Amino acid sequence: MNTLYISLAGVVVGWALNEFSTFFRARSAKRASLGLAVTRLLQLEHQMRALSDVLESVKDMSHSWKDYEGHRQHCVNRYIESNEELAIQAKEAVPIIAAYLPLQAMQLESIYRSRSFTRKMKLSAMADSPQSYIKVISAMEAVDEISANELRQLAIRIARMHGFISPEPCT
Repeated sequence: MNTLYISLAGVVVGWALNEFSTFFRARSAKRASLGLAVTRLLQLEHQMRALSDVLESVKDMSHSWKDYEGHRQHCVNRYIESNEELAIQAKEAVPIIAAYLPLQAMQLESIYRSRSFTRKMKLSAMADSPQSYIKVISAMEAVDEISANELRQLAIRIARMHGFISPEPCT
């Protein structure tokens, strides 16, 4: 009878250790994937802000809105070409985040869509009408700024989940 209890205890302890190990392996995989997602989001946010800074300096150097629009399109095209891999990697972060935070993944998807939309807009025809052009370009700059801020906040929230004992704040 004693050997039966010892065998049963051994099975229970083995099962508990296996569950414990599985829990920590899953937690480690989650932390690794969230860490990668946070890195990609922060890289994208940095690139968005860098492009905005470049466009601001180009705006200061341009002689007319038509001149600025040509430079803006050139800068955006070069930015898109040089950061295509970063954009793809950042887009791959969506399913990683969706596994843990589906609502934030949807928010991230909407940030990508608005960023893509504003980057591809060509406003050459509007550059002849300064008032209309200024309104549209100001709106685009505001969307870019809001998107960068939302991206930063999202990355911070995910980074808090990434910590070992850091609690998720109530928001």
